[in-house]
Amino acid sequence: MTEPEILILTEKNGFFGQTRKPWVSIDTGAFIEAFRAGGFKMETGTFDEMANLGRDIRDRVIIYTFTQKFHVRQYVKDVVFALSKKNMIIPSYDMLKCHEDKGYQELFKKEAGIGSLRAFYFSDPAAVWKHDFTWPAVLKSIEGSNGKQVWLARNRDELEKLLKRHFISVPARDRLDLLRRKYFRAKKSYGEYPEYTNEKDLEQYREYVTDYRPFIIQEYVPGLEHDYRVLVLYDRLYVTKRHVRDNDFRASGAKKFDFDFEPDGALLDFASGIFRKISQPVLSLDICEKNGSYYLLEFQALHFGINVFVKSKGYYSRTGGEWKFSERTAGFERELAEAFMKHLRGAGA
Repeated sequence: MTEPEILILTEKNGFFGQTRKPWVSIDTGAFIEAFRAGGFKMETGTFDEMANLGRDIRDRVIIYTFTQKFHVRQYVKDVVFALSKKNMIIPSYDMLKCHEDKGYQELFKKEAGIGSLRAFYFSDPAAVWKHDFTWPAVLKSIEGSNGKQVWLARNRDELEKLLKRHFISVPARDRLDLLRRKYFRAKKSYGEYPEYTNEKDLEQYREYVTDYRPFIIQEYVPGLEHDYRVLVLYDRLYVTKRHVRDNDFRASGAKKFDFDFEPDGALLDFASGIFRKISQPVLSLDICEKNGSYYLLEFQALHFGINVFVKSKGYYSRTGGEWKFSERTAGFERELAEAFMKHLRGAGA
């Protein structure tokens, strides 16, 4: 069987995120060489080259890097979506939309039937009060990592204050224009639009220029002492326990990791089940436990932190129906490539 031809799509200078930090690339050369050693024909390119050199790329497998840079993200989405029409893209476009977008993640989890905490996704704070919440509730921006832009609202008043402070704003130039329209605008009328009044136009314009940042309201887990980060490299699961911050409710960003424990088989089963539902070669999963059940908090399909890989002694894999521990024997680039190759060859997880 002839292996498919692969195009590795990077940012400039061969950047393919990430390793130690979001701005540190993997060893892209080692990643590519692992594919070649596995019998795959390889080619590389950048997003700029795909967008502007007029190349007709088709019938390839395109493995591409994600980005955490906001100003680059839309460009990457446009290029990858265009390429997806004639090629197989890995990870899927859904995964690209989920990256650094917790709002779309919630929509995706519901569609995929993935066990998750009760959550609501909004773009307009006025819509919030059509729904019932259990207090306290967690308020999250759709962007951000390491526990940033996450707050705990103990009641409606606190939530309203947090929304006003962090998710509603009017640019300074528009605030000045609103004052002008309110106090210094001559009375107008339009024969073609008899319903027009200055006052009505002012309110409509105020709504138009107000910026509403999308946000999530998520169920709070009382007494949470830790959650789990599970890195799934196809059939190999690397696991760490993340303890919450002192006097806080967030584990993400606390940097209190525990690698010296044996994970519950139910946790590994839950993570493996999510992996099968999402059906991507690689996933980084944040999972919490509530009343003996596991729930997916957030996930990424590329460009995630890899401490769970480099600091773990090894990984868990299912052998003969049981989870077995094995020591890691290869570097991250090699294991990352192996996960993609297993996915392409359809090996069973």
